[in-house]
Amino acid sequence: MTNGHNPKNTNIELAVEVERLKVEVDKLQRTEAYHERQIDLLRKSLHESAALKKALDESTIFSITNRDGRIIYANEEFRKISQYSHDEIFGQRHNILNSGYHPKKFFADMWQTISKGDVWRGDIKNKAKDGTHYWVSTTIVPVLDTDGVPSHYLGMRTDVTTEKYGAIKGEGARLRAILETTVDGIITIDRNGIVASFNPASERIFGYDAEEVIGRNVSMLMPSPDKEKHDGYIGHYLETGERKIIGIGREVSGRRKDGSVFPLYLGVSAMKIDGQVTFTGIVRDLTKSKKSENALRQSEERYRILVESSPDCIHEIGLDGRFLSINRTGLKMMRVKSQKDVSGKLFLDHVAIKDRPRVSRFLDDAYHGKTSRFEFECLGVGHAYLVSSIFVPIKNSDGEITKVMGVAQDVTDRKYAEERAIQFGRILDGSLNEIFIFDARTYKFIHANRGALDNLGYSPEEMYKLTPFDIKPEFNRKSFTKLVEPLRKREREIIEFTTEHVRKDGSRYSVLAHLQLTDFESIPVFVATILDVTEREAVEDELNSAREELMLQTLFAQRLAALATMAGGIAHELNQPLSGVKVYSETIKTLLTSGSEVDSQKILSTVDKIIGQVDRASQVIDHMREFASEQSDLSANIILAKDLVDGVFELIGQQLRNHQIRFINKVNPTLEIRVNKTRLEQVLINLISNAKDSIECKKNSIEREILISSHAGTQYSIIRIYDTGVGVAEEIRGNLLEPFVTTKGPDRGMGLGLSICHGILREYGASIELEKTGVDGSTFKLKFPVVEKGESL
Repeated sequence: MTNGHNPKNTNIELAVEVERLKVEVDKLQRTEAYHERQIDLLRKSLHESAALKKALDESTIFSITNRDGRIIYANEEFRKISQYSHDEIFGQRHNILNSGYHPKKFFADMWQTISKGDVWRGDIKNKAKDGTHYWVSTTIVPVLDTDGVPSHYLGMRTDVTTEKYGAIKGEGARLRAILETTVDGIITIDRNGIVASFNPASERIFGYDAEEVIGRNVSMLMPSPDKEKHDGYIGHYLETGERKIIGIGREVSGRRKDGSVFPLYLGVSAMKIDGQVTFTGIVRDLTKSKKSENALRQSEERYRILVESSPDCIHEIGLDGRFLSINRTGLKMMRVKSQKDVSGKLFLDHVAIKDRPRVSRFLDDAYHGKTSRFEFECLGVGHAYLVSSIFVPIKNSDGEITKVMGVAQDVTDRKYAEERAIQFGRILDGSLNEIFIFDARTYKFIHANRGALDNLGYSPEEMYKLTPFDIKPEFNRKSFTKLVEPLRKREREIIEFTTEHVRKDGSRYSVLAHLQLTDFESIPVFVATILDVTEREAVEDELNSAREELMLQTLFAQRLAALATMAGGIAHELNQPLSGVKVYSETIKTLLTSGSEVDSQKILSTVDKIIGQVDRASQVIDHMREFASEQSDLSANIILAKDLVDGVFELIGQQLRNHQIRFINKVNPTLEIRVNKTRLEQVLINLISNAKDSIECKKNSIEREILISSHAGTQYSIIRIYDTGVGVAEEIRGNLLEPFVTTKGPDRGMGLGLSICHGILREYGASIELEKTGVDGSTFKLKFPVVEKGESL
């Protein structure tokens, strides 16, 4: 080469360059193919995106917002439902659609979710350009940049307005049904107090039709001063949020259409609907409730008065077996002063030891829901008495037993009377006379004594199917009815007639019948006493003997009954000398064992005192033995009336003291009477016992006194027994001395006491009469023939 260049080297370099170019061309070709593939993918992606966009535009309310929440795209469905154009909505935030329905926290929570890159779903109530509202079910998807931070948000929505308002419409129908059928009044008002709704219950409560109230201020339903203050209450709440009525149920007064004011319960709540505050009031007429409440209070007061004035002991026992309460009668029966003396103390401590296991079982039964009736001996302060009691379990509103109520009656006297009635019944049943009791309406026999059954030859079952004219052949129903007519008309008290009786075997015998009309267990009955006169003389002799024996037995039974009643007092009288004997004996023992010189005079003095106390006890025992003796001499003797009264007080005085009754003996110490001492003591004890019972029947009696006084006349010596009791009922004053007439209740005596007293006094030429009676008490007068001079003791 002319220029010195080596052609070989040039070819090498060219070959190298060519290879490099081949490599570059190959690389370009691979790059071009890659780009072609990417272009195809992009073209395909754009095609799919266009299809997706088209699908979203046609089926979804779709929008895109930037990270600041401004709208950068809104499809046609979005613009259609919101009623905003592209220019009106582009660059705006979504709060342009805010309906005010959702609280601020709702959207704060939404932004917190999507700002973290999470998808948010929920239903939103929006407001269109014309102010109407619509609901959209919304899904917001954050689009993240390469740093994982949301760069924009895709919002996809579905219109659910129809479903929402359809549900609301259904709920509204249910609400309307509730509002129209509820018993409570429901009233809604706006922020100005104007009534928007007034349900049927409100119409019934206030007397207005809904049309008369809706559109007017709710204060028309209120009396003054609430009427004038009501709008101020609403304004204060809207301005400050402070609740004086809102959200607080209370009792207020309402005013009806007729102007009447009545109590009602009012509960007010506030709510926001479509951005407007609405108040709802629920009202309930309390008129009946108030009346019921007042009636309940009155009933409770009546119950309290009834319990406190009840003649029975009414007490309550807790589940721990202790007294909760006791009424005045119970306090009196137990002889304690006030509730605090009993409340909190064990009930069983006041039950006699022998009865405690049995009463404990009854109390346990009451705790388990069982009602029991029983009798037991109760221990009061310083005394014991028999009571008939009932335990009733008391339950609360949940059906749980919370306590036991006990009702107890002092049946000590009644038991004694029952025993006397049994004895008397046995006497009647053993009588030789035929005694019948038959219904005054049907004439059916109710009772026939053993003498009647034996004489007629009938069994009790057969007898109770018959009538008087079944055994009296000369009578039929018509003629017998005519016979007893004077008794029915109360023209006569007793009818006496002779007739014949026919036995079961057909045999006949003559009888003398005494017939009376009376009441037995609240029904009118005839009582017939029949005497078989075929053997009158023999019967009369036996009857006289039986009468004498009956009188002696009755007198003896009465004396024993009186001793039983006075047992506590007699025990007290004996206890005093016995206690003296014990004290004086211990004194002698102390003197003899002291080791000092024995003072014989002092010992003799003490022994004399012991002898005196023994004599005192002996006198009490002799007096009691003499009084109780069935064989005591019944002849009359001249005695000093005052000493006899003192002796009676010795027997019955403690009983009177136990009942806080003052006994005053103002009988002249020189007054002499001729009578049997024991039998007159029985008369006085009967009269004093009756006086005690009469005083006990007088409620809240301050003066509790029995006074016995005397007066010496020219022909008669008078002894008067005065008491401060309830007096004798007017309807029985005229026949008070007859058998079976009593001033006491049906369970406290048979009415024989005064009749027996009358019989005793009559045997000694004396008499008894009710001199005066009334609300201030009664006075019985005993008249004795004057003891002539020379007959004195």
